[in-house]
Amino acid sequence: MNAEFTALAEKIEQLIENCNKLRANNLGLRQKIANMRSENNNLNQKVSIAISKLEKLMDETSSDK
Repeated sequence: MNAEFTALAEKIEQLIENCNKLRANNLGLRQKIANMRSENNNLNQKVSIAISKLEKLMDETSSDK
């Protein structure tokens, strides 16, 4: 009976350790997502600026004709 409790206690300790590792991994992934969203927003802004510049250039070119 004592061996069963010891085995159960070890399994519980492993479960707790795995949960802690998963929490840490989850936190790291959430941080990566936040960083990628921020980078995505920056890139979207750059694309919008580039589109505006191209549209302006096209308007200027078509009005010169």
